[in-house]
Amino acid sequence: MNSEEARIIEPRPQAGGSGRDAELTEVPTSARPSNGMRPGMVAAETVREIGSPEFRETHAFEMLLQAIPLPVHVIGAGGRVLFRNVTMQNALGDSEERDGCWTVLRDMGRPCWDEEQLRMLGGKTFQVNRAEILFGGIPAVLAIFLDITPQKSKDEQRRLYDSSIWKQANHDSLTGLPNRNLFLARLNHAIRNLGRERDALTLLFLDLDNLKVVNDSSGHGCGDKVLMETARRIIGCVRDGDTVARLGGDEFTVILPGLRNRQRVEEIAEAILGAVRQPIAVNGQEVLVTASMGVAFYPTDSTDTDGLLKSADLAMYAVKKRGGNGCAHFVVGLG
Repeated sequence: MNSEEARIIEPRPQAGGSGRDAELTEVPTSARPSNGMRPGMVAAETVREIGSPEFRETHAFEMLLQAIPLPVHVIGAGGRVLFRNVTMQNALGDSEERDGCWTVLRDMGRPCWDEEQLRMLGGKTFQVNRAEILFGGIPAVLAIFLDITPQKSKDEQRRLYDSSIWKQANHDSLTGLPNRNLFLARLNHAIRNLGRERDALTLLFLDLDNLKVVNDSSGHGCGDKVLMETARRIIGCVRDGDTVARLGGDEFTVILPGLRNRQRVEEIAEAILGAVRQPIAVNGQEVLVTASMGVAFYPTDSTDTDGLLKSADLAMYAVKKRGGNGCAHFVVGLG
């Protein structure tokens, strides 16, 4: 061998041993780089690195990650990308989409991440499973993305279906207001949350006086439009936290929780009656309706749902007997 000829260090497995037990062997080379460096100097360093246990472990790990049919990302400190497999590269899509996903991927390197997170990537929903590892001796975060788009789609469809069923069971199909079921549930809830000494609740019970005449003269389609407009006008007269419900037919109720000022109650009641009696334009004609209203107070008139509803109902019928188009408070003896 020429004295200037360099030797490359190359791993050679020991007899009966594994690759991890390889010895380093000198291999002669005549290659001379054009930059004047001694032949084999760079190559020798490279082979030493390749022959190291750390390299073999990292290379084998990368091959394993490449074989996983899921997007895989390995991120070091500061969000530096240490590795991503081909499946991840394909999931990132075009450059614009990659830029949009980069912040999400970079943030995985931060220790505040939970074990599982949902993330959007390439237009799909992935569950991200995260683990802290050593990658080539460097602390890193391994993230494996599991595509749960089909399951999310099914869950969303189920949620929408359940929401639709619940709405049908608890809302009036014509006006969209809470129906009797939801009204009773909210009234029960409101009463349970009230302190007998500190708080009060007012229940208004309305019945349209002449809706039957409208239905008979102009048809039920016209009557339905009157009901929808009446519901809209009642809602416009109450507070955001109040409940307006349609019990059925031409009956409406209003729950006014936490309102102790009876003068304010009377103002709201008069506002509702005034709004209802305004002309309603239906099919090019003006329709006029009025309402009879009964008012009952918790806990003065009753301390339970059934009693409060009955008291307001009795007060409403007292107005009906007087010709309608008015309001009355419940007083003992109406029943």
